[in-house]
Amino acid sequence: MLRTSLSLAAGHVLLCALASPRAIAQCQGHWVADAAGSDVRALITLPNGDWVAGGRFTGVGLNTPANRVARFNGTSWSAFGTGTNERVYALARLPNGDIIAGGQFTAAGGVLAAHIARWDGSRWWPLGFGLDNIVYSLAVLPNGDLIAGGVFDSSGGAPLSKIARWNGSAWSTLGSGVNSYVRAMTVLPSGDLVALAGGDIIAGGFFGEAGGVPTRLIARWDGSAWSAIGQRIEGVHVDALCALPDGGFVAGGNFTGPDGLGSRCVVRWNGSAWTGLSSGIYNTTVLALTVLPNSDIIAGGSFTQAGGEPTYNLARWTQPVAPSFIQEPQSIATCPSSHAAFVVDA
Repeated sequence: MLRTSLSLAAGHVLLCALASPRAIAQCQGHWVADAAGSDVRALITLPNGDWVAGGRFTGVGLNTPANRVARFNGTSWSAFGTGTNERVYALARLPNGDIIAGGQFTAAGGVLAAHIARWDGSRWWPLGFGLDNIVYSLAVLPNGDLIAGGVFDSSGGAPLSKIARWNGSAWSTLGSGVNSYVRAMTVLPSGDLVALAGGDIIAGGFFGEAGGVPTRLIARWDGSAWSAIGQRIEGVHVDALCALPDGGFVAGGNFTGPDGLGSRCVVRWNGSAWTGLSSGIYNTTVLALTVLPNSDIIAGGSFTQAGGEPTYNLARWTQPVAPSFIQEPQSIATCPSSHAAFVVDA
């Protein structure tokens, strides 16, 4: 028996073997380089496939002014009014299509807005009294309520411990909150009847406990209590999270990942264990994640390498897909991602 492994990058891959060999092909997920001129701190994907980016930039593309928040429609960039007066760290979309921005700013579109604001398609609005310190993360529950996480301790004098819920008219706490700032959140599908409107919340950050439960950089809220997630993530902090269509999620930040995984700064939770995305992202940190309609993942931040390839602050992870055999019984296959790994037994 001849057994050989091949890793190829080509539009079409041809396998030829003798004595009726068995050919097993897998089109592997991989990173594709992109670029951004300044730190990208927040990313979301809209239902039509457009991206919205937030960060510290004051311009995007070649000649488009945009103060710290902008939209890309696949061809060109556009601004959200006059934007914000300081950095945007988080973005979210409400069910009605309005965009929420959170960050270091105190004004949006010339309107006073303490660290959080809502864009209705034509202008910016504050959310109540806002929050008394930086907002790093945002998530929207299935019922439309908004969750904000960050460094804040109050809103209009009402105490809030680093994580809070906005129901459209007022802010409220989530349990007893967490003991240090929250950098990232996402909402997962869940069948748990005690979950918040059918969704669990995953929070990531710098904290070592949540609701009195020992955790390490990341924790899960099921509507009534906090819990740890899988093997401990070792590193400085988790900065970004995004939910995947299969119920899992991806975490990004400044960490080495669980021991032995070999994926730096970005890992995937499949519901029972952490898995890597190639060798991950190197040279600083992942600050933003979003998933596209085709399940590809966009990572933004401050980095220079993804999966061993040079890049600059933006990279795209293409999901592994099954190869399509264009003629049988001959072993001729195409890999849509142009990356394939083959094992041939003969």
